[in-house]
Amino acid sequence: MQSPQSPLSEPVLLNSRTIATGEHCSNNPLYHIHPRETTPAKTNSVLDKIYDLLKTRLQNEAEQSNEDAKENKLKHDWMLAAAVIDRIFTILLTIIFVVGTLAFIIVFAVNVNIRI
Repeated sequence: MQSPQSPLSEPVLLNSRTIATGEHCSNNPLYHIHPRETTPAKTNSVLDKIYDLLKTRLQNEAEQSNEDAKENKLKHDWMLAAAVIDRIFTILLTIIFVVGTLAFIIVFAVNVNIRI
């Protein structure tokens, strides 16, 4: 005589993953559900909540990664702008210093020649 089939004797498919029910167990060694401790409806709701939490976490991490990438791009753009401005001011300062030094030397040389 065969024993009657219970609803927990076959694995339940949820989001393309096998859930341990009855005498079956999942491929994941960390995931073991004893069939007498939970019912399929309760297992599905808990797993749905866990799935939703993981999905939300992945979305948040993806958004954070996207925001970090935008911040890094903006930071790089500002660093490039600062380097260009720094180069321009360095060239201007060098020109002003050289012209000022030449002007001082010329004025000093003219004043020395006049007094002699």
